[in-house]
Formats: sequence, C-alpha cells, structure tokens
Amino acid sequence: MSRQDAEIHTLVLEQVIGDASAPNRAGAPALVRGLIVELLPSGEIEVVVPPDADTRIRCDFLETAANGSLRLAPGDLVLVTPPGGVGQNGCVLGRVGRYRPAPEQAAPPERVVLEAGEMLTLRCGESSVELRQDGKVLIRGNDIVARGENTAKIKGGTVAIN
Repeated sequence: MSRQDAEIHTLVLEQVIGDASAPNRAGAPALVRGLIVELLPSGEIEVVVPPDADTRIRCDFLETAANGSLRLAPGDLVLVTPPGGVGQNGCVLGRVGRYRPAPEQAAPPERVVLEAGEMLTLRCGESSVELRQDGKVLIRGNDIVARGENTAKIKGGTVAIN
C-alpha cells in the first residue's frame, strides 16, 4: 500500500470511528470495552459497559471473513461501538483477548485409508476414480495420463487396448 493510500485509509477511518478517546455526540467514547450479558435469538448481542452495569446496549456484530469461526458467549470481553442515536444498535467489533497465532500446519500423515462397504468414488469435475466392492476399479476422464519414471507395467489376465 502506498503512503498516499495509507493516509486516505487513515482519514476515512478517523471519519468513520472518530478519535477513540474523544466523546461522540452522546458523550460516550467512540470505542469501548464491554461485557457480553446475553446472546439474543434475534442475533443481537446485549452488552454492558462497566462501570454502568445496569445499562444494557443492544448490539449487532461486525461480520468479516476472519471471524467466521468466532463463537461469542456471555462473559466475553468485547470491543464495542456504542449506538449512534436513538433506536440504533451498537456494534460488537470482536472479542478482546491475548494474541494467539494460528497453529502451524502439521505434516501430512504418512498414510490415509478411506474405507467404504460397497463403493468409494473420488470425483472432481468430469473426472472420477471409482473403487467397487467386487475389486473393479473404474477411472473416467476426458484425458487419462499414466506416467512412470522407470518402467510402466500393465498386468492382467487379458489386456484390451481399444
């Protein structure tokens, strides 16, 4: 990202959320930490912002690709934008916690066994490999290529080509 792009993004961000330490029109900070009290069936989230534990803020949730697997629960500490006005919801931006990097990818297993009682099919587009209980193997595709670094062998009681 160029410096000019970064400055534009910063300016837009400041216009959208304002200075987090400066009060908004309602006198509350633009971003606050809150505690989830209840997850409502409507999908809304009720949050309290300490020290005012008596006032509940009804919030929506900011959906992003990164938080698709995030599960919130009562008692979670979250970052919230308070409502912008009467009749509006606040917005939970995410859970506050310690940074936990994603676990490193484990090495692939040495062996994988898929088992089926009657038939096992691997399919991708117009190609498939089918393994049947009676021992028949069917390979289907527009083009089938077999490669071997050394000798390529075809063994069978009878071999029919074309």
